[in-house]
Amino acid sequence: MFEAGDGLYEGGRYYDAIAAFKNSHDLVTSPNSRLMLARSLREARRDADACEEFRGTIHDAETSGGRYPEALQAAQSELNALESQMAEAKAHPVASTTVATAPAAAQPGPATASPTQVPNSSPRAQEPAAAPSNTMRTAAWISAGVGVVGLSAFGIFGYLDKKTHNALDSECTNSRCPASSLDKIDAGRRDQLIANVGLGVAAVGAVAATTLFILSPRKEATTPQVSIGASPTGLVVDGRF
Repeated sequence: MFEAGDGLYEGGRYYDAIAAFKNSHDLVTSPNSRLMLARSLREARRDADACEEFRGTIHDAETSGGRYPEALQAAQSELNALESQMAEAKAHPVASTTVATAPAAAQPGPATASPTQVPNSSPRAQEPAAAPSNTMRTAAWISAGVGVVGLSAFGIFGYLDKKTHNALDSECTNSRCPASSLDKIDAGRRDQLIANVGLGVAAVGAVAATTLFILSPRKEATTPQVSIGASPTGLVVDGRF
């Protein structure tokens, strides 16, 4: 579940990542999953919730007996940065731009058109579109798993066939076996067949996994997003890289 959340986070699917990291933390209470939950909330623009989870990460790491020093340091640093950013945004709100409309048609007596308030867009960059899920990479892992199963079957039944063959060597003379050995002969043939099939499955799984890994798309670098807004004291430049 944690790895699934990490993949969703890397792909920019922050709301899906939030759900995955919550499930991971419910299953195993770890400062690492809580730290990634806080980061996902931050990227989803839920700053207050992100601060709460950063503080929870710090508490969990501090009470773990020093088992999570990296998570503790990262949570403290990112919490301070987020709180500073929130304080800056609160101290310097984005100003509204006043645009006067054209005067209305002449009417008896003095009359003026009321100005229309057009707020500036938020200076924060929009969340990037979610990246498509890498189904080819998932299929590669499945193929690799099938290959491992086939290789295991080859090893197990190959060993059983070898064991049966050694037993028949002691019972048969001049390639002639007694009737009491027929069951062992049938069992040896069956084990040999399963071992051969397992080896074939392992080979196909390995080839398929390798091919799918090579053909699967790589993660693209995130394009920096920058936006500019006005404040009472000047311009505010905000971006994510």
